[in-house]
Formats: sequence, structure tokens, C-alpha cells
Amino acid sequence: DWTGKELQSLIWNVAPRDAEMRYVQAQVHAAANSRRITSAPVPIPSIGSYSSYREVNRVAPPKDFGTHVATWIKHRLAMERQTAIAHEQQAWEQNSSAFNRLDTAVAWLAQQCRDGLITSQYRLQGGGALFAMQTSDWNVDFPLRELVAAGGYERWFVNVPPAAKWAVYIFFDRSEIERAVTIFRHHPANIKAVDLSRLSPYLQLAVKLALKNGYTSETECDTKQVREIEVRKAWADALPDVPNSTLAIENIAWVIGFPNRAAIERGKLGASRRRK
Repeated sequence: DWTGKELQSLIWNVAPRDAEMRYVQAQVHAAANSRRITSAPVPIPSIGSYSSYREVNRVAPPKDFGTHVATWIKHRLAMERQTAIAHEQQAWEQNSSAFNRLDTAVAWLAQQCRDGLITSQYRLQGGGALFAMQTSDWNVDFPLRELVAAGGYERWFVNVPPAAKWAVYIFFDRSEIERAVTIFRHHPANIKAVDLSRLSPYLQLAVKLALKNGYTSETECDTKQVREIEVRKAWADALPDVPNSTLAIENIAWVIGFPNRAAIERGKLGASRRRK
């Protein structure tokens, strides 16, 4: 579900609808206490009663405009306010989902560090050497907010008097994280550049094309004809000193594809019938 917007999510605790409800209740309570209410208050339409400004504009002013103009203006402003709150509520819900995904990811990372499966280091924000963090450093209630929200946290230094807090950044070993995420069923394909460079030029082209175009499953893979076109387009950049050939292009397109299960079953069935 990761979208890439998680790192821009905000700590936005109060939903706009809840904030508006509290505001209205406070206004009504204040007015009642001051005894300024001389007539029934103008009803404020609930969120969702008007889905767009087009519907708002359909509300025509009363015939007796001179008498009811103030009421009509209040009513229209209330509807416009509710429309704006509905839009803000939608943004809040999207932000909340993104923040929850980020919080879940950091909580998992913190647990890996507590278990000693991933090691972490800290470094002063001003620069310098890396120092190992202890597994107990991650025993906090809200690791996202307390340790990593700013890329690091303020750490106590007591060995060099006077004791003081200094801002530090946190670092992790990439290979340890890559190894840890392999436990997930749908972890993304990840091939290091150094490993890829050891393969033959043909295999390098095949792997790069498969990852670039998302050929990660039978349902996500293009047809053989489309794959051949992709290989032909990428050949000049990938293998500038090697003349292309139809056979090589077909083989690369074949190797980055997936077996056609239905065709294999039909072939088996046809073969068995011919033997009979």
C-alpha cells in the first residue's frame, strides 16, 4: 500500500468534522449563557447535505428578501463552510492513512532493532564517526515521534561532563534491512548493482527490462511480442558494440516472461490424445 507520500504526512490529531462540531457546540453554549438568543438559531446543514457549490447555488433567496436577507446569507455561508470542511476532512483521512502506514513501518523497524535483527548507529548532526546504538535505545513508546521523525533525536551524553543532550542522526545497514524485508510475501524485487554487474550483458539487459517494466508476475507481464519490442528499443543503449539479432531478441524476451500455464496444459492434453 506504500505510495511514497508517507514521509510528508503530518501529525494531525483532530479531524476537521470533530473540530467543527466542537466549535458549533461552543458557539451555541456561549450564546445560551449570554442569553442573546431571541429566536431559534439558524440550522447549520450537516456535512454531506450539499455535495458541491452547484447545489449551493440552487438555493434561491426568499421572496421577501428585505426581511430574510440576513438569514439567507447566514444559511449560504454555513453551506459553503461545510463544503470546505468536507474537503478538509477528505485531506485529513488521506493524511491519516499515510501516517498510519509510516507509523507501522517505523514500529516494525524499531522491533527489529530491539530484537537485534537490524543494527543501528548514531552520529552527531554536525558530523563525525558512527557509534553503535544499543537494543535498549529502541525501548520507547512512540519510535516514530521520539526517534526518527526528524531523521534522529536528541541523545544524552553523560561521559563527557557536563552532561547534555546533543542532536544525532540514525543510520542503518542497508543489507540488513533488505534481508529483513524478505519475510514479506510481496517484498519488492531488489538486485544490487554490484551483483548485476557480474552477469553477462544479455542477462543484465533482461533483468533491467524486467524490473523497469514491472514484469513481476504472470498478470503483470506483457505479451512476447511487446517484450520483443521493448528489448529491441533498449538494445542500442545496453549493448552498443553488439549487433542485434532476431534470435537474441526473442531469447531475451522469452527469458523475462512467465510460463503460459494454459498453453502448457493444452499441449499436454494434445500430446496425450495423439499417443492414444
